[in-house]
Amino acid sequence: MKNSDLRNILKNTSPSNFNKRVEAITKYPIRSKTINDAIHEARQRLQAYRNSPTFRKRICEYVGMSFGSDVHAYEVLNTISPQTVEIRLLEYKQTVFPKEFQIGGFSAHCADNYNQEYSFNSNEDYPIIRIRWSNAKGRWQYKGQRCEMSNVPIKFYDNNF
Repeated sequence: MKNSDLRNILKNTSPSNFNKRVEAITKYPIRSKTINDAIHEARQRLQAYRNSPTFRKRICEYVGMSFGSDVHAYEVLNTISPQTVEIRLLEYKQTVFPKEFQIGGFSAHCADNYNQEYSFNSNEDYPIIRIRWSNAKGRWQYKGQRCEMSNVPIKFYDNNF
């Protein structure tokens, strides 16, 4: 079966005739190399987009500000310009704690360090700060601290540092 034949079958098959469409697809010889190449190319394009200034510069509801290996959650309050955003620290309470500590490191080594969950609340008493987009570094930042926009609040405490 040729690609054009498959396209015609799928185009001319009504949604109610699902079995015929499935049969047409399963009879089509699939070349794993072509599919793997397509998947690899799609992953490369997605990674390139995620690293592009277009994706990284987008403005979302929350910001994760990095302090070394720790990340603190902020909420976006106001967009001053495409280069400047006002944010405020979120109040948090840890709901799930890491439990596996082993002897080693400064005091102990946390084996399940990523087993952390938090609940967040907005607190109007916290100060409002402005972060800016740096064209030179291709990232959001506040006084040199790296900031990442996110659709969910992100908080992480590194127990192994």
